[in-house]
Amino acid sequence: MASRGTSDTPGRRRDHAPRRFAPAVSDGAVSTDEARKPRRRAVQRRSVTTRLRKRDRQKRILTPIEANSSVGVSELAAELRVSKQTIRRDLDELSHAGSVNRLFGGAAVRRVGLEPTMMERNKMATAERAIIAQLAADLFSDGEVLMLGAGITTYYLAQKLAVHMDRLQVFTNNLSAGLALAANAGIRVVFTPGDLDPKEECMCGAETLAFIEKFRADSAVFGASGLFEDGACEVHSGIAWTDRAMIRQAHRRILLLDHSRFDRSLMELICPLSALDVLVTDRMPQGRLAEALQENGVSILCPGNG
Repeated sequence: MASRGTSDTPGRRRDHAPRRFAPAVSDGAVSTDEARKPRRRAVQRRSVTTRLRKRDRQKRILTPIEANSSVGVSELAAELRVSKQTIRRDLDELSHAGSVNRLFGGAAVRRVGLEPTMMERNKMATAERAIIAQLAADLFSDGEVLMLGAGITTYYLAQKLAVHMDRLQVFTNNLSAGLALAANAGIRVVFTPGDLDPKEECMCGAETLAFIEKFRADSAVFGASGLFEDGACEVHSGIAWTDRAMIRQAHRRILLLDHSRFDRSLMELICPLSALDVLVTDRMPQGRLAEALQENGVSILCPGNG
């Protein structure tokens, strides 16, 4: 017979609060919450690196390339802690902008005497060139005489003029531009003589210069490989000589240039900024270049600044 009051008495239940036991932690071990902390900080550090803006990341990519002449994709990816695919995309964009030469597995610094071929450049900055051509086409009136230089942006302009102008006379060494203009029966096209440069699809040389000196024009319109505070510059000497001759023979000098060419000092100076009347571009210059253009009285025509 069971004694009274014992916990074993049938029908009676004693309520007990459930006991909770903290997991044992041996000496030197780290709790779960504490173990997560360093990992969280590491993740945060990585996220800061990957959130680096593309523009800033590309500036950092250029630094080792300029210092070492060439750098590989793997090195850049490790340095910036991003994927190789991200680096490849950045290098492709920098190559299209003319900032580097793309190599297999990396990129190299672009030399002052080199630039991509005309076929390669024809695939670059197409939207920017279309904007520039549209803006520049509004600068001319029927009956004017133009001298049109070599290059792709001047070719874009020629396509616009062929559609919108009724009467024009154009002297040019630019074969593609001349043929585009000739599609309009109201435009008289005069090709300069000279030596053919098949890579640039233009005429250059002593005969070209002598021919240009016989004529006068309302406007000289030309492109350039670069523009910096000293003036417009060019990689191809024959083109630079021809552009200079056209500039001397014209009342108004108009430079067509997309923003990727800003602050680039290349092999040969075409002319100082003081020789320019109008810069037609897709984006406003900044910094010292903008100041130098203003100091030299160069008008800038670009979207939002017309």
